[in-house]
Amino acid sequence: VSDYVTGVGVSAFLFTVAAASLNFVYGYAGLLSFAQLAFWGIGGYCAALTVMTFGGSFWMGLVYAAVLNAGLAVAVGFPALRLSRDSFVIVTLSFSLLAFLIARDWVSLTRGPLGIPGLPSPSFFGLDIKGAWGFYYFALIFMIAALGVLYAIVSSRIGRVLLAIKQNEPLAIAQGIAPTPYRLFAFAVSAALTGVAGGILVFFMQIVDPLIFDF
Repeated sequence: VSDYVTGVGVSAFLFTVAAASLNFVYGYAGLLSFAQLAFWGIGGYCAALTVMTFGGSFWMGLVYAAVLNAGLAVAVGFPALRLSRDSFVIVTLSFSLLAFLIARDWVSLTRGPLGIPGLPSPSFFGLDIKGAWGFYYFALIFMIAALGVLYAIVSSRIGRVLLAIKQNEPLAIAQGIAPTPYRLFAFAVSAALTGVAGGILVFFMQIVDPLIFDF
């Protein structure tokens, strides 16, 4: 199998995680979010900057990407959820456009349109993860783990509550359920997983630039 076909497989695994995360926040929480694109790109930049600018490891970069995205999801989602659903869509779209502008124009940090090239191959217990096949198995394991986490959540009481809120919010409130914390949780989890997927992708591509925010 050629490296090109294997590379397509790597992208497919990572985009599957992003799609499943969007399904979690939209299909279960009922929130149509365009911010997933921003979380994807922010995760990529966070992982790359952790290694190339701040001297951290690839694994710390993925952790920072997840934590940063979860925090941003709460910061953006908390005020946005007080608006109507249509307004929530506009807020998340604006957030993605803002993330693109920051990546393009904050040259001192992101290097602007030139991007951050030359990302090194990560290592795991002394073994380098490099080449199409190395990332193929790594992305496959990550996809299985991420889908397992999402399945565990949607199969739990949290998943049932999210569906109840989506299908009949007034009835859920009448039963003593507060929708906002559950929706924020779904938004933060989807953001964290999407950010980690973006972080893995940029190290596979060995470069990150503002085009990662391209719709």
